[in-house]
Amino acid sequence: MYNASSGTLYNVEGYNKIHDYTPPYWYNSTWYYATPWLWLDGSNKPKWIYSGWESYVINRIAIPSQLEIFMDGAYDQNTYQGSVDIAIYNDDNSTLNRTLYCYLTESDIYYSAPNGLQYHNHVCRDMIPTDNGTAITLNPYDTTYVNLNFTLNAAWDYTKCELVCFVQHDSLLADSTKEIMQGAKLEIASLGVEEPVTVIIPENFNITVNYLSSCNINISYTLPNNTNITYQLVDLSGRTIISENLGTQETGLHQLNINAKELNQTSGTIFFILKTDHQSATEKLILL
Repeated sequence: MYNASSGTLYNVEGYNKIHDYTPPYWYNSTWYYATPWLWLDGSNKPKWIYSGWESYVINRIAIPSQLEIFMDGAYDQNTYQGSVDIAIYNDDNSTLNRTLYCYLTESDIYYSAPNGLQYHNHVCRDMIPTDNGTAITLNPYDTTYVNLNFTLNAAWDYTKCELVCFVQHDSLLADSTKEIMQGAKLEIASLGVEEPVTVIIPENFNITVNYLSSCNINISYTLPNNTNITYQLVDLSGRTIISENLGTQETGLHQLNINAKELNQTSGTIFFILKTDHQSATEKLILL
């Protein structure tokens, strides 16, 4: 659907992105691009035959990634504008220079296509900010934050739209692929609702946030063993608002209270980062 510029679902950014790769399809002495097409670890054997994808994907998912991606944000149905906050944790001792790509997709779109399909899912509507993505540096055992703004077309159904992001190696590797290291997605309809959330980053280290009032925020966390604890509050630009070493704490449940009035910070999104000697956990906070 990308290849025909006259098509209803044509997207020029998607067309350009697909053409970053060598054409995979040889037919009648000519190379062709075909979508969707699965490349996996340098092999294009799954091709466009969907029934052959499942076993390849299941086996690849079983291989752990050193990255974790967490997404949240807000969307205004009246202005069709929104923003997404993306936190990427690098659970490894190596520094990575990669590219973060974010796609806005829509599903359940009616369009009578030449191949006979009437409804289409996960159609790329936009690439945020562009098809070039966002260059990022992922430091060892640290979290990188990215904030992106997006706008929906009034004709799109936001209840059927998703934000899909992934971190990719942007250079062709020896096996002729650009490795995707981790991905995540977020439904637009889920944005704008703030509830107490428990996030585990990594396993055995969790944070729970409760908003006791517009000013008082209670944060509880569980430690799997005795360790030194430091916490930070960071805004979306990466500026540190508070950084405090809490010293050595014992295994078990701990609590921390934050008074938003004392932060000298305007309303909006900030991040709470809890660090041990070997781990880092991040949770988004909303200041009212």
